[in-house]
Amino acid sequence: MTQAEFESWIEFYRRWPFDDRHRYYRPAAFIAASAGAKLEQALDWLQPAEPIDALSAAFGIPVR
Repeated sequence: MTQAEFESWIEFYRRWPFDDRHRYYRPAAFIAASAGAKLEQALDWLQPAEPIDALSAAFGIPVR
């Protein structure tokens, strides 16, 4: 791979990242938004910024 091609891949990834948030969660959030959900809230629910303790959350115990 040439240096120019490598740099073009870097630019491509900056414009269209292919991480889980963009490959899986964003399309799911768009589907939820089409049913009336708010896009950013759906994204935050699908992939929270901070890991949650699912068991504690299921029982309504605040996690912090």
